[in-house]
Amino acid sequence: MKPNRICASAASTLLLVVTLASPALADCDTQSGARRAALIELYTSEACSSCPPAEAQLQGLRQALPAGADFVPLELHVNYWDGPGWTDALAQKAFSERHSWLVAANHHKTVYTPHFFVDDSEFLSHEDGELRSAVQRINAAPTPARIHLSAAPSAAGIHLRIEALSTSPSSTQSLFAAMAQNGLASRVTGGENGGRHLRHEHVARAWVGPIPLVNGQVLMEGDLGLPAGADPAKIEVVAFVEDRERGEVLQAVGAGNCAVARKR
Repeated sequence: MKPNRICASAASTLLLVVTLASPALADCDTQSGARRAALIELYTSEACSSCPPAEAQLQGLRQALPAGADFVPLELHVNYWDGPGWTDALAQKAFSERHSWLVAANHHKTVYTPHFFVDDSEFLSHEDGELRSAVQRINAAPTPARIHLSAAPSAAGIHLRIEALSTSPSSTQSLFAAMAQNGLASRVTGGENGGRHLRHEHVARAWVGPIPLVNGQVLMEGDLGLPAGADPAKIEVVAFVEDRERGEVLQAVGAGNCAVARKR
C-alpha cells in the first residue's frame, strides 16, 4: 500500500519563503532507531523575566545529559505575553495554541512560562537530575513508530521528505514537522527583560501538522522557507509522531546542521 502523501506547503500557513541565491545547506538524512527519543519542548517568551534561565537549561542539555542520550529540543515562543512593553518577534500564535493544548492534555487549565514538556507530559522540575532521569526512562522504552527524515537545499529554502510508520496504528496518530534556528540573539528594550541581551537556540520558526497517519503511515514532502537572513548551517529540522488522543509522543527525530548527515 502506498503511504499517504501530503504537500507541506499546503499543510501549513507558517512557511516563510525566502529564495537563497546559493544555499550552503547540504543534503542530510536521518532515521529513528529502535529506542524512543525524548521530545523536549520549552514554552517561553522574551517578555518573561524567568524564561532566560530555562532557555539556558535547554541549551545546556547536551552537556548535562549522559553521553548517548537521545533527545530532540525545541524552544517555542508564545505570543500571549506580547504587549506595549515588548513584542517577541519569535512568537507565533500556533505555538501558544499548542501550549494550551498540551496544558489541557495534562488536565490543567493554566498556561505559563517557562513551561517544559517531555513527550507531551508536563515537566514541573527544573532540576537537571530529574530531566536526566526522564530522558533515560523514555530512551529505555521501545517505540511503536519509525521516522525517516531527509532534507536538502531548494530554491525556497529547505526541501523536506518525511516518512512515518506506526507498528500500532491508530486513527489518532499524527505527524508533525518543525524547522528550528540556532544562534539567535536580541536586545530587549522593554518589558520584564528590558535592557537584557538574550541568546536563543533550537527556536521553532516554522510548524507543520498535525498530518494524520492513514493505516499507520504517511509521507510528507514539501519546502520550508528560511527566515530572512538565516544562516542555513544554523537550521535544524525536526519530526515527531504524536498520539493526539493519549497526549503522547511515540517517536521523534531531528537533524541539526544538515551539512552533516546523521544516523540514529
